[in-house]
Amino acid sequence: MSKKGSITTADYLAFNYANRLISMLLNDGKPQMALLMGTMLYTGLRISDTLKLKWSDLINQEILIITEQKTGKTRKIGINPVLQKLAKKVRNKLGIKDNTQFIFISRKKVVYNKSSIIAKFKIVQDRYGIEGNFSSHSLRKSFGRRIYEMSAHKDYALAQLMRIFKHSSQEETLCYLGIREEEINNIYMSL
Repeated sequence: MSKKGSITTADYLAFNYANRLISMLLNDGKPQMALLMGTMLYTGLRISDTLKLKWSDLINQEILIITEQKTGKTRKIGINPVLQKLAKKVRNKLGIKDNTQFIFISRKKVVYNKSSIIAKFKIVQDRYGIEGNFSSHSLRKSFGRRIYEMSAHKDYALAQLMRIFKHSSQEETLCYLGIREEEINNIYMSL
C-alpha cells in the first residue's frame, strides 16, 4: 500500500497463490473478502465495477454485461464456473436469499466505498504477509498474467488482453503486466 498522493504500481499475485489466499480468507471467516478477490481475479474488473455487482450478476448466469465506470464502455464477461461456485458458497455462508441485493455491503447495509476496500486490502496484506505493492489492482493484473502465461499464442492473448484492459497498444499491456521488467530482471539474475 502506498501513501496518499504517491504513485505506485500494483504488483500481481501468482494465480495459484491468489486462489490459496481466497481459500484462506474463506477458512478464516472472511467470505465477503474472499468473493471480492475471487471476482476480481476471475473477471479482471476494476474495484469500482466490482463493488456495483449484485448476487444475480454472478449466480446462475453465464455472461455478465456491465458498463465500466472508468471508460463508460460496455463489456461482456464470461462467468467462470469456479467464480459461480465461490459466489454460491459465500451467499449460502452469509444466508443471503435475495439475489437482487448488492454483494459487497457493510454491516450498515451500504455498498462499500473504494476507501474502505483499500483499508481491507491493507489488513489482508498485513495478516497474510503479502510482499510488495498489493492492492485491489493486483488481482486485475493477476487475471491478465494468468491469461498471458497460459496462452500458447502469446500475441493473440496479448491482443485480447489489450482489448479487455482498453489499452492503446500491446506495449502498454506488456508494461502493465510487468512482462518487460521481468524479462530484464531475469537477464541480470542469470549472470
